[in-house]
Order: sequence, then structure tokens, then C-alpha cells
Amino acid sequence: MAAKKHPRRSTPRPKRKTPKTSTETTAPEPASAKGKRRFQVIVTCRVELDLDQAVIDSVDDGWRKRFYGNVRTPEEIAGFIGSLMVREDVALNFIDGFADQPRAGAIITDSEWDFEAKENT
Repeated sequence: MAAKKHPRRSTPRPKRKTPKTSTETTAPEPASAKGKRRFQVIVTCRVELDLDQAVIDSVDDGWRKRFYGNVRTPEEIAGFIGSLMVREDVALNFIDGFADQPRAGAIITDSEWDFEAKENT
């Protein structure tokens, strides 16, 4: 069976747009030029994580080879899982390498947040 040929385009492809002036290629205006103020915000979070032993045991050499090789100790596993659960707002079974684990395998039971903001000058 011969391969199907795709029909040729009836209209030519549009040319790539290039900047017309040098101002189009410069960096965006600083926030202050737009009437905005810029702040540096430091967020500190402490969580307590209940982690099933089965989840810790699932992190073996085969898992490390496929996913995250630098996660070795139970503390590193808990820190890795807890930080992703907080930063990405996901349950355990939505984290790469733990999809086969039950959602209840890692539960954040307590959290404490602190914020500090400083205006950039």
C-alpha cells in the first residue's frame, strides 16, 4: 500500500514577525514605572506530616534510579513529600513516584505559617 501524500498548502505560511523598533526588544519596564510597588516576601512554613511506613519502604534503589536519586533517608523522604504537598497543593498519589500509594499514606496534620514582606527600593 502506497503512503498517502498530504495535499500542498493552498496559502503560503505567514512570515515570522520581527520587531520593528529597538524598544520592542528591550526588557519590560520596572514595576515602579507602571505605578506598582515591588516586594520581597519570605514565607516560612512548618508542617507535621503523618507518613505511612509503607510509603517510606517504597523508596528503594529501583525507585531512586527512576525518580529522585538524592532522596535516601526517612527524613529526606518526608521532607520531599511534605514540601511538594505544600508547594504544589497535591496529595501523595499525585506526586511522581507515589501514584501507586494511597492518598492517606501521607497526611499533613498541622501547619504553621509565617510571612515577612519588605519593599524593594
